[in-house]
Amino acid sequence: MAHILRTWSAAVLRAIELQSTNTRLRVVDLLARSGAVSPVWSIDPSDAAPDQQPLLRQRNLSHVGDSGSEEFVLSDGRKLGVAYYGARNGHHAVFYLHGYPGCRLSGGAFFDAPGVRLGARIIAVERPGIGNSSPQPGRRMLDHADDIRELAEHLNLQSYGVIGVSGGGPYALACAYSLPEENLKGVSVIGGMGPIDVGTKGMNWGNWLTFKGLIYFPAIIRWLQTKVMAVLNSVSNEKIVELVREGLSKKSYSWANPDLPTLRDPEILTMILDSYREHYKQGMDGHMEDGRVLTSDWGFRLEDMRSSIPIQLWYCKKDTNVPFRMGEAIASRLSSPPDFYIKEDETHLNLVLKYSADALERLLEKL
Repeated sequence: MAHILRTWSAAVLRAIELQSTNTRLRVVDLLARSGAVSPVWSIDPSDAAPDQQPLLRQRNLSHVGDSGSEEFVLSDGRKLGVAYYGARNGHHAVFYLHGYPGCRLSGGAFFDAPGVRLGARIIAVERPGIGNSSPQPGRRMLDHADDIRELAEHLNLQSYGVIGVSGGGPYALACAYSLPEENLKGVSVIGGMGPIDVGTKGMNWGNWLTFKGLIYFPAIIRWLQTKVMAVLNSVSNEKIVELVREGLSKKSYSWANPDLPTLRDPEILTMILDSYREHYKQGMDGHMEDGRVLTSDWGFRLEDMRSSIPIQLWYCKKDTNVPFRMGEAIASRLSSPPDFYIKEDETHLNLVLKYSADALERLLEKL
């Protein structure tokens, strides 16, 4: 979602008030630090036009449970958390790589309904230390592509595609770089992070602080995220939804929030919260390792990508989580021009919610 969570520092300090002073939990501030939205320190609800609300009901959101999950044992003994969505016996297979943070469950939320309609089997895979996947300390980005390769061989897939959303985008590009071209037929990146040397211009201050912190002060990020995890584990979804809706109804906010209409939808909020809890269920190590990998050298150059693997990029100009300039940088560095889909008026979370079906359909044309 979304990954979707980025930095929560101010939110955590407010959330701790619930335990120490019995004051109202500032969940609005908590969710404001997520990758789903930019800071909401407080928002005028009039910023969200009434006619935007019905649009939420038209999105391709499916709140899918955990019934299709399993653990695949890799050759080195590690377990890989996997969930199957879409058309279970579909003619085409697509691997879904979740955001940061995120987990296999978001693959169902974003791509189950489009997968059923388009006849595609969606295989959502969790990275090491996240959800049901075993830890892999010291891993590299290309190591996860190797895990995808092994799972594809186990499933006897002769051809497949890969979709990476947000923090999963770099891992999708790693697949494009290293997986066998006789099997991998196309890669789609939706609002995916760019290499760290692109810079963070245009990124909201919360994400900026998180990614700078992961590079220079990881211990502080770990401490803050541990507090966030404690809040998520102590407050029900229903209470958070109630507090968010209450908070967004007050005219006490001053920072713009381009994803405000999305935050008003209880179903979307619940999906995000479920995904966050699953992401952190093993603790902080997997989250910190994923952040380290994303903010380190990727281990391959975009300029060295094979021209035989079609790459599709989906970015939007109002994204402050992964700024549009990151998509431009990726497109300019690839050895062959990608199919570049630009959405002028969309935001980070809305991009995948509204265009997941379109992205899947375009990718399936390559399989």
